[in-house]
Amino acid sequence: MGHSDPHMMSSREEKARRAKEMTVIHAVMCCLLFVLVLQYVLLAASLEEFLASHRGILLPAAVGSGICFLVAYWLVRFITLAENRTSL
Repeated sequence: MGHSDPHMMSSREEKARRAKEMTVIHAVMCCLLFVLVLQYVLLAASLEEFLASHRGILLPAAVGSGICFLVAYWLVRFITLAENRTSL
């Protein structure tokens, strides 16, 4: 039913394409959530060590937080660029 109708095929293809896009967006959102939780844990650990007057953890925590920021930036940029590619 509707196999030979090009309008029906394009509608199915559009739904399949949107389903794929939403799957990618959900996966990126899960990765972003993981990265942000990791960054929060780094902040909490470094703050606890700083308040205990241990300064050795500050530089590694800052580097780790910077890496988390770059990963989050890359993930958001990936979604933005993917959105721009599909809208053309």
